[in-house]
Amino acid sequence: MKKFLLSSALVALTWLISACSAAPTATPFPTPTALPSVTPTAPPPTPTLTPTAIPSLSLDMLKNGEYSVAEVAGGKAKLVNGMYQEKIPNSSAQVTVLFNEVLSIGDL
Repeated sequence: MKKFLLSSALVALTWLISACSAAPTATPFPTPTALPSVTPTAPPPTPTLTPTAIPSLSLDMLKNGEYSVAEVAGGKAKLVNGMYQEKIPNSSAQVTVLFNEVLSIGDL
C-alpha cells in the first residue's frame, strides 16, 4: 500500500509541476517581402569565327627547318637537306639528327 501511495503522490506531483510551468508562446512568422522584378534581357550575340589562313608547310621547308633537340649544343638543330651533324667534344662520336620523310599533313 505504501508503494501505491508513493507512486500516486509522485504522479500527482509531476502533474502539478508541469501544470505550473509557463505556457508555450507562439513564434512569430517573418513577414514576406516582395522580390525585385527581373526584366528579361536578350542573350549576348554569338561571335562569328573567321577562319585564319594556316601557312602550308612544304617538304623542303620541313627538311631545312630548325628543331628543338635537347642532346645538341644550344638545344636547337638546323637541318640542311634533312640532316644535322655535330661532333661531341673530346670524343670521336657525333650527334646526328635525320628528317624522316614519312609524314602526314592535314586536319586532325
